[in-house]
Amino acid sequence: MCKRRWPIPRLVRVAIVGDRQCGKTELRRMFADRFSSRLDADAWPILTVPIDGDSVEIAFGQEGHPHDIMPFVKSHVVLLCFAVDSVESLDSVRTKWSPYVDEYCRWRRVILVCCKRDIRDAMTEENYSPGMVKAEQGMELAGQIGAYRYVECSAYTGEGVKELLEHAARLSRIPVTPISP
Repeated sequence: MCKRRWPIPRLVRVAIVGDRQCGKTELRRMFADRFSSRLDADAWPILTVPIDGDSVEIAFGQEGHPHDIMPFVKSHVVLLCFAVDSVESLDSVRTKWSPYVDEYCRWRRVILVCCKRDIRDAMTEENYSPGMVKAEQGMELAGQIGAYRYVECSAYTGEGVKELLEHAARLSRIPVTPISP
């Protein structure tokens, strides 16, 4: 019996969005510096991600302004990012970025990404900050906004980055129905 597969785009475009200083620029820089071999026509770093015996080419772009909808027009997957050391950036995902993605990205495939994980990992009980986002808070928000996955990573240490790439590649293979305008 032949299994029917969802047609995979030749090049999967992934937009990275979130508040300033949340870690999205360093994440994108890590993709460009450590993993990619070339840039696409819009200067998005392209990398090849091996997945399930196949490979997927992924281009990572970054949103710079809430009114710039171009990353969403071209994107197959959106990474909604927040900083582990800022509850405000987590709240911003709920109040600003998730509604923004809903409005401009009819093919909604979202991964909620906790950036700067290394900061929380380095904390001890004595110096733990009350403004630090706990993993449970991120997982709860991922469920509330309908994210495909919740991933914690660090562009500084590289922890969780490979898993994030694999989840983005897998997510690009899942058929979705456009959200009604």
